[in-house]
Order: sequence, then C-alpha cells, then structure tokens
Amino acid sequence: MTLRPLLAYAPWQLREMSVKALSPLLVFALLVSLPLWAAAGTNAGTDGSDASLQMMKLNLFQSMAGLCVLIGGLVVANGTISTDRERQHVRFLFAHPVSPLAFYLQRYIVGTLAVSALFVIGPAVYSSAVIEVPVWGALQAIVLSCLFYGALTMLAGAVTAKDGALVIGVFLVGSVTQQLTAADTAPQLVRIIATIMPPVNDVGDHIRFLLGGRIGRDPMPLWGVGLWTAGMLGAAMALVRRGPMVR
Repeated sequence: MTLRPLLAYAPWQLREMSVKALSPLLVFALLVSLPLWAAAGTNAGTDGSDASLQMMKLNLFQSMAGLCVLIGGLVVANGTISTDRERQHVRFLFAHPVSPLAFYLQRYIVGTLAVSALFVIGPAVYSSAVIEVPVWGALQAIVLSCLFYGALTMLAGAVTAKDGALVIGVFLVGSVTQQLTAADTAPQLVRIIATIMPPVNDVGDHIRFLLGGRIGRDPMPLWGVGLWTAGMLGAAMALVRRGPMVR
C-alpha cells in the first residue's frame, strides 16, 4: 500500500472532525465569558488589581480549561470505529487500497492535531486579554488528553458500538475506585478494580499541573501514562486488524 491513497483521506477526516474539534474551544469561551462578564460588572468601579479578582480569574481558567481539555479528549475519537461499522461506511472506505489500521491511526492523529490546535486559541486569548496563564501547558494538557482518552475511545469503539457509554463507564469506575484507594481502609476488591482501570485520576493530576494547578500527590509518571496509551491503542488496532469490520 502506498501513502498516497491514505493521505487523500486526511482532508476528509479533517472536515469530519471540524465540529468535534471546535466544541472544546466553544465551551471554554462560553464558560469563561459569563463569569468574567459578571465580575466586570461587580468590579466596574475598581482598577481591576484586586488580588481576589486575579485569583478568581486564575481559578476560573484552571477549572474551565480542565473541563474542556477532558471534553476534547473524549470527543477526539468518539464514534470513530463504531459509527463506520454501524453505518457500513467500511464497505466504501476500504474498497480502495487503504489499510483499516493505517486509516484509523491517521484519523486518531488528525483528530488530536485538530482539537489541540483549535483549543489552544482559547488559553492564548485568555492569557493576552484577561490574565497570564500557561498557554504552553494548556497545549500539552490537551494533547495528553486527546492521546490518552482518544486511545481509550478507539479501544471502546473496536469492542462495541456503544463506545461513548463504555468510555464514560470506565472513566467513572476508574475515577471512583482510584479515589477510594487513597484510603488505607479501601477493600481489596476496590484496589484490584482501581489497578486494572486506566489511570484516569493520574492523567487528571497531570492535566491540572500543566494548567497551573496544585496537586497533593505524586501521580503516575508520564511514561507510565504513555505505556497505558500505547497499550490501549495497540489493543484497538489489533481488534481492527483481526476482527470483522462488518458485523
């Protein structure tokens, strides 16, 4: 297989991702605009240098950016495999000399680049117009989220058509059990479940740190998160390659 047919799909994949890629940026813009507008009205008679106001702006950025980074990671590959399979798009997509594995890897990369490039506009504008925030850290955070949660979503889509529900279920179970294991009294079953679940809380801690927040513990090293990401993506691609695309 040559790269030319595969790369010909890239513009189509980018157009397909356009609405999803815009969603984290639009949500961020909306969520920060309303509190800032309210704060501007409350402090209309001041010079805007009040320390509590500056802290509010920083906290607003960290909380809203953290939420939107999570959204970006969850939408980057949602429906990527399951929708093609359910709607029989695979009959058209792979009637040409294109490997399904290479096609979905490219879509994963295109989605990550599109979501990351658009989202970072929000922190850049916020940093220049409101208060200085870690724009580079925000870019690193959205890339980390897209890679990790994108891999998780790809794996879920390779397993079932209900990939969105599966990802949310894994996220909730992993988050709750991993929080419970912080206590010494956590049951052994909870510890086992927390161990086999993807490290969503550790990824959340890294994202919080990159956005300028404080974390109260040492999360899993990034190389460990990278191994989890590679493992989930590798498992997804193995299922795509070995399993039937039309079911």
